[in-house]
Parts: sequence; C-alpha cells; structure tokens
Amino acid sequence: MDEKDISENIEELEKINTELANLNLKKKALSAKIIENSKNNDIISLSSFLNDLGENETKIKELNQRKQELLKNLRNFLKERELLFENYRMLCDFNGIISVIGSPGTGKLDMIFKFLTYCSKRDSFLMVLKDRERITEMMKKYNLNSDILLINPLYYMKKYNIEKLDDVEKIAVRLSKEIYKAVLGKRDPIIVVHRSNDLSLDRINEVSNLLKEEFWIKFIENLSPKDNKLLIIFNCDDYEGECINLMGISDYMVRVELKDNKSKYFVSKLNL
Repeated sequence: MDEKDISENIEELEKINTELANLNLKKKALSAKIIENSKNNDIISLSSFLNDLGENETKIKELNQRKQELLKNLRNFLKERELLFENYRMLCDFNGIISVIGSPGTGKLDMIFKFLTYCSKRDSFLMVLKDRERITEMMKKYNLNSDILLINPLYYMKKYNIEKLDDVEKIAVRLSKEIYKAVLGKRDPIIVVHRSNDLSLDRINEVSNLLKEEFWIKFIENLSPKDNKLLIIFNCDDYEGECINLMGISDYMVRVELKDNKSKYFVSKLNL
C-alpha cells in the first residue's frame, strides 16, 4: 500500500461519511413519518415508508462494512514504521501538526507527556474540554509544568447547534484566535489538544462530513503552526473513524497500540 492508495482510501472514507450522515438524516425523517401515519392507521402509506426504511438500513449496513474495510487498510499502513525515542529530537524541533491516534487505554497520553518532558525547551499547553482531572494527574506523574487551557463548556453546546458553513467558520476561527492569544509570546509553544474527539464535530451525525472537514481546516488555518512556530499535537481516540479527518491536515500520524501489555508507537509522514 503506497501514498496514492492511502489518499484514495481517505477520499472514499470522506464520501462514505457524508453519505452515512445523509442516510441517518433520512432515517430520522422516515421514522417520524411512520409514527405520524401509524396514528391514522394509514396501512398503504405505512407499508411504503417501512420499505423505504428497510432499503435505507441496508445501504447504511453496506457502507459501514466498507468503512471498516478502509479503516483496517489505513491501520495496517500506520503499523509500517515504529516511532522510536530517537525521533523525539527531530519532532521537538518541528513546527506543524502531529496526530496521535489509537484505542482508549493504549498509552497515547503517556507517550505525549514523555515527549513534552523531553522537549522542555519549548513551552507546552494542554487544551482540555473534558477530563481535566486526568490531565492534572499526568502532570504530577511526569512533574511537568505545563499550562492548562480550559475550553468553556458552552463551546460544547454551541457546536451541537451548527447548521451551515458560516457557523463552522465562526466557531473554529474564534476558538483558534483565543488559543493563539493564550500562547502568544511563549517559547515556540507546543499545544496538545486533549482530546480532538471532544473538540471536533465528528460525533454529530447530523453534521455533514464537509462541515467536519471545514472545522479543522479553519481551525488550523488561523493558527498557522509553521508560520507561528507552533507544534500542535492532537490526541485522538480511534473510534468509528473519528480520527480520519485529521489525516488531511496532519504532517505526522503516530499510531499507538498495545502489544504484550506494552505500548508500541508507529509513525507515518503524511503532508510533508
């Protein structure tokens, strides 16, 4: 599997995610119509809606199967090269985006904190929407003096009200500007986003994949890590393809897996 295959897989995944979002919206609409017609005992209309719902469910099942096949291909690709500690020196001097992905409990956060400890010549910031207690515990464990950037819980409510492209741009730009203001003047800041799943729009089925992608594009566009000498690290739980949209904006992708109860790290260069 080469870089061209990876690009094609990602493009197909993006299309599948968009189609699944549309099918889920259709499912809700059909279910609402079935409930409404059943009140009037409209047997003919009800049968028609049930047939449509069945066809819709079949399409969803087929797309989800293909999605899992593509995700498996991408995971296998990311296993090709192991990230060794020697890479830390190179990554510490790097400005851009690194996405750290893997299942919960595989040691992603430990890897990130080890890297921050190694790279103490740069000021580090931990951007948290949830899970603040765990971040505080990790800071004590590694004796790390990082700043915590707490995201207002109101952000979580606002992102669920997004309906159009303008909404995405407003929330992404405002968020990135607030972050940049917080790190301005610091020593080549490293910003860890814990977790990208909480920040992104990926868990909102009603939002199209186009808007999900646009969120990350606008977020990164305004931070401009290479121009502003920033290193942004996304910590992403690999759940139902939620990390896929990060591939399009990341320079490096690091996959973390458990093997014999030990964390293994695999790195791939993406957009260099």
